[in-house]
Order: sequence, then C-alpha cells, then structure tokens
Amino acid sequence: MQPFLDAFPDAVVYGMDFDPVLLPLARERLRPYGARAQLILGDLRTEGWVASLPGPMDAQISATALHWLTELELASLYPRLASLMRSGGLFLNADHVASRQPEVQRMWEQNREEMRRVEAKQDGEDWDAFWEAYAQALGLSGQRRVTERVLGGWAGGIEEGLPLEWHFAKLTASGFSHPECFWRCDCDAIYGAFR
Repeated sequence: MQPFLDAFPDAVVYGMDFDPVLLPLARERLRPYGARAQLILGDLRTEGWVASLPGPMDAQISATALHWLTELELASLYPRLASLMRSGGLFLNADHVASRQPEVQRMWEQNREEMRRVEAKQDGEDWDAFWEAYAQALGLSGQRRVTERVLGGWAGGIEEGLPLEWHFAKLTASGFSHPECFWRCDCDAIYGAFR
C-alpha cells in the first residue's frame, strides 16, 4: 500500500487481508498515513467483505493473494470486483500463473526456485526466517507457519496459478474489458483489465 499512498497523495487506499496476525504489522507500518490507509479484516471467499468497502473505486490491486483461492472462488470473485469498480477503473493482479503445458510449467517453477535461491543469497532474505521471527514476536514460536496456527491453514488454492487465458476469459465475462498481461517472468505475472 505504501507505494500507492506515496504516488497518489490525495487518495484513500483500502487494504484487505483475512489474516488477523498480519494486519497489526501493516497497521504499524502505515500509521504515518493516518486515515488515508484503511485496513480491513475480510475474507474474499465470502460475500460479506464487499459491504466493508465504500462506493465505487478507481483501482483494485492484488499481489500474491488470489492464488490461495480455488478456481470456483476466483471465478466468483471477479464479478464482485467489477461491481465495486468505476467505469474506466483498472484491476491489476501480480501472482502466479500457469502454463497449459506441464513441461513448460515444471521448467518455469524450477527457474523461479533458482532465482529465489540466488536472490536470498544476495540480499540475505529468508522467508522461513521471517515467519519464525514474527512467530517469536507474537509468542507463537515453534510453529511451522504462523497463519496455520491462527487460521488453521488454507486449503484448496491453486498454488501454481491458472493460465492467463483463463483469467482473461473470466475477467471479460465479469464485465471487465481489454484484459492484458503487463509483465511476466516464467510463472509469475502482472495481469489485469479495465472496467
């Protein structure tokens, strides 16, 4: 959210997550933005989250969240997103996307894992170490994953993502237009569409 709050100083940005463990971390980080940064506890798998947002929005942006949804849940989500969007608004999602060819998918995943190993060595970041440090700070040390302890895990998502063609068809059927892939590196992409 921070880059958008900085880039659009007159905008109010709403962030939603279903994880009550991560929201306090985000609240602390976004405290300097005051009322311009609104954080909401909500579950995109249900219909109730729609009521927690104000009227039409100019943009909707997601990053590495939607692959946790099942194919049916994601297909149901796109029309809800369209209903919250102003005409001319933009939806963007940065997430995993799949190839229709299993051999290509395996190659992409192997390349992604190798890139992550190289990046971790270069900048010293370790995803598992982050979660363990966060668990210790919350008094949940020794847990494999904080979110599994708090929420019981998340079953049924499509970790490898779905093909871009699938997303484009569902977005178009939901009322979006001009679906496009704006960036891609193997099985990760930024795609979206206009309302």
